[in-house]
Amino acid sequence: RPRDFCTNPRQSGTVCLLVVELGVDMRNYALVRDYVAKAEHTADLLHTDPLFAAKLRAASGLAYLNDGRYAEAARKFATVHSDLTNQFPTVMSAEDVALYGGLLGMAALDRAELQDLILDSATFKGRMELVPTLREALRHYVLAEYGPALALLAALRPQLDLDLHLRPHAETLLAMVRDRCVVQYFAPYSKVSLVTMSDCFAVTPEKMEAIVAKLVRTGKIRGA
Repeated sequence: RPRDFCTNPRQSGTVCLLVVELGVDMRNYALVRDYVAKAEHTADLLHTDPLFAAKLRAASGLAYLNDGRYAEAARKFATVHSDLTNQFPTVMSAEDVALYGGLLGMAALDRAELQDLILDSATFKGRMELVPTLREALRHYVLAEYGPALALLAALRPQLDLDLHLRPHAETLLAMVRDRCVVQYFAPYSKVSLVTMSDCFAVTPEKMEAIVAKLVRTGKIRGA
């Protein structure tokens, strides 16, 4: 219980952050969650030290990501203070914050929240310059240019597979983005051509049919 030997809130917060870093290194996210919560009780630091608060948000985002709580993780990463760049090197870099927030936002946030937290946020828009491929994928996505958006995300796949935190979730996240694109493509129409869709999404008609059938079965596309 190292906090028992701390004599002021800054010491206590510093110790909590050190344990959080250790928890991330050990992939012990229960420990990460526990010590993020303890650190959040050092209210003075949270309100006076934006970098301290940003590190806690970043670590909390990783814990949510590990749990598959992608929307919560996206919100944490998207609201990491701009003071955090590369001062948390054992946990994540500035590029990581942009990559995680942008990809998770595309996969898990609705359009209104994506617009508010990612696209219209002055802080996060600046971060996206660090990951230009994802920035362009987001641009195509909001313009409903789904084929180019998905192609750019596919080009990111090798990078995702090399990322210790994203690798276990990469397949799921990319499938979630693809499914969102297909559902949004359907939204304005009463009927669509699978052949036309397959051209738009750069897949075979058979693959497109399988994707649409799954979305109909799961209730994500209604009235089809």
